[in-house]
Amino acid sequence: EATIELVGRHLVSDQNLIPLYLDTILGRVLDTAVSVRKRALRVLRALLLAYPNHARAADVCVRLAGRIADEDSIRKLVVQTIRELWFSAGSHGVASPSKGG
Repeated sequence: EATIELVGRHLVSDQNLIPLYLDTILGRVLDTAVSVRKRALRVLRALLLAYPNHARAADVCVRLAGRIADEDSIRKLVVQTIRELWFSAGSHGVASPSKGG
């Protein structure tokens, strides 16, 4: 869990590291330990909020959505993350649909 947190901090501070470590973090979402899954989800959440238009953002969202049927604490974290992404999209640089047409 501590390793995931440390790697996650570096990923959020330097997006050039994302290609090197993202698959490792994505894999930890399936870990047998709940605490490791939660830490990995928190790292993915931080990455999505920091780099919402990253090329692998869709992969991260798919992995998050895949954990919606997990235990209650994981499900709550996933729902909270999706809610935060949707409702804070404008403040994090995600392209919004244009009005009018």
